[in-house]
Amino acid sequence: MPKDPGSIPGTSTQVITPVQALIRTVLLVLVITAVTFDDDGRGIYERLSGSVLTRRA
Repeated sequence: MPKDPGSIPGTSTQVITPVQALIRTVLLVLVITAVTFDDDGRGIYERLSGSVLTRRA
């Protein structure tokens, strides 16, 4: 059987299950939104949606 030219040695080529994909996606979204803040403290989700959280004194 020919090797896949883009494969990484020592890894398998099994397809992930929908549950694994969901867990991976949720964790990725949580981490990306948690670490992507600008100087004003706005997260990526606020920048992409064009929203701004304001605090009342």
